Amino acid sequence: MEQKLEQPVLGADHPPSSAPPASAFAAEQVSTSAPPLSLMRKLRRNPLTRHFLLNPLNFFGLVIVIVVLVLAVIGPYITPYSPTVPDYTSMLSGPTGAHWFGTDFIGKDVFSRILAGARYSLGTAAAVLGIAVTLGLTLGAISGFFGGWVDELIMRVTDMFLAFPALILALAVANTLGAGLQSAVIALAVGFWPWYTRLLRGQVLSLKNREYVEAARSLGVSNAAIMWRHILPNALSPIIVELSMDMGYAVLDISALSYIGLGAQPPSPEWGAMIVAGKDYLRTAWWVCAFPGIALSLTILGFNVVGDALRDVLDPRSAAHHG
Repeated sequence: MEQKLEQPVLGADHPPSSAPPASAFAAEQVSTSAPPLSLMRKLRRNPLTRHFLLNPLNFFGLVIVIVVLVLAVIGPYITPYSPTVPDYTSMLSGPTGAHWFGTDFIGKDVFSRILAGARYSLGTAAAVLGIAVTLGLTLGAISGFFGGWVDELIMRVTDMFLAFPALILALAVANTLGAGLQSAVIALAVGFWPWYTRLLRGQVLSLKNREYVEAARSLGVSNAAIMWRHILPNALSPIIVELSMDMGYAVLDISALSYIGLGAQPPSPEWGAMIVAGKDYLRTAWWVCAFPGIALSLTILGFNVVGDALRDVLDPRSAAHHG
């Protein structure tokens, strides 16, 4: 007799196995180890995190800028001593536990003055760039959008201001207006606005004939709406880069005007005024001007590094050229 081999039949007595196949276990193991890898890939693909968080130099510059901005807001409220009231019992005292950065020639705490001076230096620089950007972008937008004799007139006036070095022009204006931070702000704004006018004019000229602008114009959108809604948002990238780098230059120029007596006046804790107040004691009390100089240098370095990083993020062609 021919004996037949019985095949097992899946039924109630033999329920299907619920164990997943080996490939499912492998997929599960891969999925558990994938998130860290995917997170790192996302960080590397994002240009902001790649340039700021994964680049040690750019991260260092970003930390400096954040610290300085925070000090500009809360610095005067966290000073251990008054930045303007002298202590004649501890004049020219070196760095100690009581006075971390020492005291100046009339006993004012240098550390407290640096903390309070961050608001003066950055606030004044922000005011300079605020005026320069407002005036420069307005004239640049009008010049590039309307063209013709309006463009010619604005550009010739801009060229006249650009013919003089910015700091030399600022010195002439500040000397005419008189010493003081307000005069220094106006003087420096006069030297900064032409660069923003030229920069935005070039952006507007390259954007005003694009298809989306022509489409908005054909729909009857006003010139002001076209400028604000379609042209300016697409022209902001180089403006932001220039603004971030000019912040450091503005801080330096404010300190330069204060150093020669045309900016902040004593007893203001502005960093440039602190440096000039301590220059006569450089050999005997180096800390009086050394620590404000370090704070000024780190601030300028931080803004320049952040500006370079923003340029690489917002302008890939520039990043490839410098890479």
